[in-house]
Amino acid sequence: MIQRPLISLAISALARPSASALRQPSSIRAFSVLSPLRPGLAQRRMPLAAFTPSPLQTTTTMIADVVPSEAISAAPGLGMSQIRCGPRNTLNSNSRLKRKRRIGFLARKRSQTGRKILERRLAKGRMRLTN
Repeated sequence: MIQRPLISLAISALARPSASALRQPSSIRAFSVLSPLRPGLAQRRMPLAAFTPSPLQTTTTMIADVVPSEAISAAPGLGMSQIRCGPRNTLNSNSRLKRKRRIGFLARKRSQTGRKILERRLAKGRMRLTN
């Protein structure tokens, strides 16, 4: 008999919203698919004039650009934030395994240009052919 009123109280409490929930409509969270953490969406609001090169640049600075123009992504959602196939700083962390994998003796022997490097260093009389 005691369980019956407890269940009815619980059902009635769940059925009607509380007064504090009715007073605060800002507590309801709106759902958005576009997260504010996405890199390209915030930068799209900036004017494109800020990204155009100035006429004071010489041709040597334009030639010295490392990333080709076709490597920059043309995706509208990403804007100017994504660069594909550009240079990466992969050898910055001091790891002997990374160095051996990229410029070690076995890596040099696998490719044709690597074998040419080994031949040049051997002909020059280097004591160490690779790192």
